[in-house]
Amino acid sequence: MEHLKITKSNPWYKKIKSLDLSNTEMEEIPESLKQMHSLIKLDLSFSNITEIKSGIFVNLPKLKEINLSWNESLTTLHLKAFSNLPKLEILDLSSTLITEIKDEVFLNLPNLKEICIDTSTQCWRSELIKIHPKAFSNLPSLKKLTLRGFGLTEISPGTFSNLPKLETLVLWGFGITVIPPGTFSNLPKLKNLCLSGDRAHGRELTEILPGTFSNLPKLETLVFYNTNITEIKEETFVNLPKLQKLVLHWNQITEIHPKAFYDLPELKELDLSGHYNLNTLHPKAFSDLPKLEKLDLSSPDFYRSEENEIKPETFENLPKLRQINLKNSNFVLKDDLKKYEIRIRNSYFFSLLY
Repeated sequence: MEHLKITKSNPWYKKIKSLDLSNTEMEEIPESLKQMHSLIKLDLSFSNITEIKSGIFVNLPKLKEINLSWNESLTTLHLKAFSNLPKLEILDLSSTLITEIKDEVFLNLPNLKEICIDTSTQCWRSELIKIHPKAFSNLPSLKKLTLRGFGLTEISPGTFSNLPKLETLVLWGFGITVIPPGTFSNLPKLKNLCLSGDRAHGRELTEILPGTFSNLPKLETLVFYNTNITEIKEETFVNLPKLQKLVLHWNQITEIHPKAFYDLPELKELDLSGHYNLNTLHPKAFSDLPKLEKLDLSSPDFYRSEENEIKPETFENLPKLRQINLKNSNFVLKDDLKKYEIRIRNSYFFSLLY
């Protein structure tokens, strides 16, 4: 973009508040941006930018939003690539090929509220490999962090610590085999946590370690999807006093231990769908869920292999339960529960009406 120059003869550039340079095929960000002191919104999407240099966005005190999405050649974020932007609130790096997030890439960004880094491009290439332990430290206003990339195989404990206002954390398509205890510690405001594995590339998470999700006092929704975990052990989800929705969809669960969902006083919805090898349910698997309203045990129709009766005591101590989905699952209801059953399109729903 050699024509984008600020000189004494065209000082009007300094008054621009919104600048759209999308679909320009630019390969590097012009240095002249540093002179646009009134800029609030910057769109650099759908271009051929390959790197974000250190300090390229300095002297932009009013800038609130940067869109770098769909730069499919973007692989490198240099140190201080995004620094000293006191008003920046939204940073979009989706559909790029960033390989590494180093410490001090995000520096002195006191008002940054949302970061999206998604390395799943139109060609389904995904190269995010490493996140340094302090990559997201000192972001006091961050509320939403989305990271998507199948190359990521390790996250250090404390990577997401010291984010006092974080409300939503999405890790989608990760290749992590172990989530260390403490990974999600010191997140007092976290309300939504979404984790999706990478079974397709042979990098599976096989176990949820004790304490992985403990001490998240504000967590309301937890999604844990597409991993190779085979069992839910006792008290896996403890110290989650506000959890209302738990989705454990499309893993490889074959066993649910008694008290697996113990001490979830606010849980209203439990989704265990997509587990075609889940053939038995312990009578105490769902005990002590005083506010549970919906339970989903459905499976794809092409996986159904057998029919096993569910014992009536399985649903004891569930006073609020109103809906159960057994569509194509390996379970049927015992005779004394048939009166609650409604069959719709090979689905089994029944409402417990007292």
